[in-house]
Amino acid sequence: MVNNESGIDGERNTDKISAAVAAAAAATPGRPGLRLPPATASLRVFQQMLLRSEVALLQITSSTRAGAAARRGKQDIFSPLSLEIPGPIDPPQQVISLWGCQRRVNPVKRQQEAAVDASGAPSPFARPLRCGPSQEADQAQCAKVKTPPTPTPPHTYQLSYWHTGHLIMRRAASNMKRRFTFTEALEVIMQPGSPTELQDSSSSPTDTDSGESDPDFVVAPSSSSPSSSPESEEDTEDPESGWTGKNGQVWFPTDAETTRFIQPARGVTPGPTRYAIVRVHSVGSAFSLFLTKEMIDLIVNMTNLHGHRTVRNWTKVDSTDVHAYIGLLILAGVYKSRGESTRSLWDDRSGRPIFRATMSLSRFHEISTALRFDDKLMRPARHREDKLAPLRSLWEMWTHRLPLLFNPGTDVTVDEQLVPFRGRCRFRQYMPKKPAKYGIKIWVTADVATSYAWRCDIYLGKTGDSAEVGQGKRIVMEMTEGLQGVTVTCDNFFTSYSLAQELLRKKVALVGTIRKNKPELPPNLVQDKGRAALSSVFAFTRNTTAVSYVPKRGRNVILISTRHREAAVTEGAKRKPEIVTDYNRCKGGVDNLDKVCAITFFCRRKTNQWPQMLFYNMVDISSYNSFVIYTAVDPSWNQRKFFRRRLFLEELGNSLVSAAILRRQRLPRTPGAATMVREIQASAAVPADTTPSTPADASSSGVKRGSCKLCPGRKKRTFGFCIRCGGHTCKDHQVICCKSCWKD
Repeated sequence: MVNNESGIDGERNTDKISAAVAAAAAATPGRPGLRLPPATASLRVFQQMLLRSEVALLQITSSTRAGAAARRGKQDIFSPLSLEIPGPIDPPQQVISLWGCQRRVNPVKRQQEAAVDASGAPSPFARPLRCGPSQEADQAQCAKVKTPPTPTPPHTYQLSYWHTGHLIMRRAASNMKRRFTFTEALEVIMQPGSPTELQDSSSSPTDTDSGESDPDFVVAPSSSSPSSSPESEEDTEDPESGWTGKNGQVWFPTDAETTRFIQPARGVTPGPTRYAIVRVHSVGSAFSLFLTKEMIDLIVNMTNLHGHRTVRNWTKVDSTDVHAYIGLLILAGVYKSRGESTRSLWDDRSGRPIFRATMSLSRFHEISTALRFDDKLMRPARHREDKLAPLRSLWEMWTHRLPLLFNPGTDVTVDEQLVPFRGRCRFRQYMPKKPAKYGIKIWVTADVATSYAWRCDIYLGKTGDSAEVGQGKRIVMEMTEGLQGVTVTCDNFFTSYSLAQELLRKKVALVGTIRKNKPELPPNLVQDKGRAALSSVFAFTRNTTAVSYVPKRGRNVILISTRHREAAVTEGAKRKPEIVTDYNRCKGGVDNLDKVCAITFFCRRKTNQWPQMLFYNMVDISSYNSFVIYTAVDPSWNQRKFFRRRLFLEELGNSLVSAAILRRQRLPRTPGAATMVREIQASAAVPADTTPSTPADASSSGVKRGSCKLCPGRKKRTFGFCIRCGGHTCKDHQVICCKSCWKD
């Protein structure tokens, strides 16, 4: 007997459980041979045995008998419970729980301590369980352990506990993971997970000490069953949870289930299209593929319309003036006049003759002021629905030409470009990590090998009050529309697991960095504590590979790829994964385009009108794309020179301004500009049957500079030359004649 003085009111709990048991039994009349013990302790034993013991088979039999009168006039209820554990037991630690408490039992050691002699008497080494209603030491013998006389496979260890309805096993509070109410415990017992969990008493291999035959409760082993012990739960759930994302995405530490990547067929040849190749025969023709005659006519019409409304005595512009204006912008970029005032470019001392030879400074300012791309009076109705209304027509015509003229290679990059602008604009963005910080954001798809801008789209800001969800995925899907058999490289702003799967359906692979807060990433990739520097952890799905690389201790970078399907690491000193090396190789497609268009040579001038700023950026991208196409069509053009692009831009600018110089009727006042005009006009006056030695747009002045062959003594350096013999002549030895006199 156990002193139950400080225990819980056993009668009151017994009545409550008895009523619950009666209700549960009445709810399941069709279950044959099922009888539940009416004691609180027996129900708790059933509950904890079923929910906490990790065993292959549980067979619990219970019988209740009335004992002698307990102390203080209370009646104790004794229930001999037998627990049969078929062996071998693995792991050796089992948790036997009574009434919401648990105690760790080592079955092997317990078998040695509970060894019995030949007479069947318990061994003196058997330890009594310490139990009590208030976790006090109770010296009563409340448990005895028996072993079967002939342990035949499977090995069975039988543990019998004598207990009362008020005993609580001593335990550590931190080991309890879940508590159940009486009703929940009954539901678990009455409604098992499978029909095989209940067995009739006739199928039990053992009998209880009492004469009654009670049903046996059988629980099949399951890794996900709540009946596993805390230690076994950690062993079975932690590996799975370590490779499972928050959204349930399951990853694997090996590539055994990963399929092999096969590069899809493209059906196109990388480089200029046939449409572009047949139309490129000079530098100017390559540039005219992007700024077509229709675009120039649109600029001419809208500029004249606005000029007549705002400028007194407006002189109409034509396509020659617009070409000359664009040519001067390109030449200003070639001469790297960043920060230089426009007036200094036309100065007779510090300026360059080509600017004065093309047009006057006032004319350049007039065109810059009146430059428009739409009808301002018709804009308000369109501007309410379209933020890009002042430039929409020209922008759509220009972006339509980009993919029409060039086929990108197998690697493309999707990234953003920031056009610097601090004026008033409804969709101006602030990007603190960019050099300009303020400007207009443009999404760009560029070829990795050549940095050709294949597609551009302006970000006009959010449409509603709330931020857009899945913006990066939408942008990449739109910017890669029409591509097939390529690999897209993007940064962590765009990359997600769902994006990778959507691109695979379009036969497009993805390589990119991914943010650590993505719910699809497993915890083993995100955590970086305790990892050594230059270490890599891979995770795989059926068609995706993720890697967590630690470039230095305490910091890791995560990338995913649908192109790489193996855990491949380079042999260098930094032991970078191949995913990282391929990402570093391809990530700079748009960055290089931004560098050549915004740092080295660019035609951007200071303005408060954002449509003009975007137009300047269009000219920069068009000039670079035309350079890519022209050098692809004619690879031998200045092949050995490292400054081919500067030579291309200089020749392009001169070809655009040559028509305006040829039609000038009055010479500029400065000697250098006047000489240049006379020389270019003289070189263009060559008859059709006479071929000059040097074309008019071969250099900045139209011809190469040389020494005059007619000057005595010290010869002058001049650009002029004789159109018959090709020798250089200075202005003192030149004669200007008309075409009729030339024929004579």
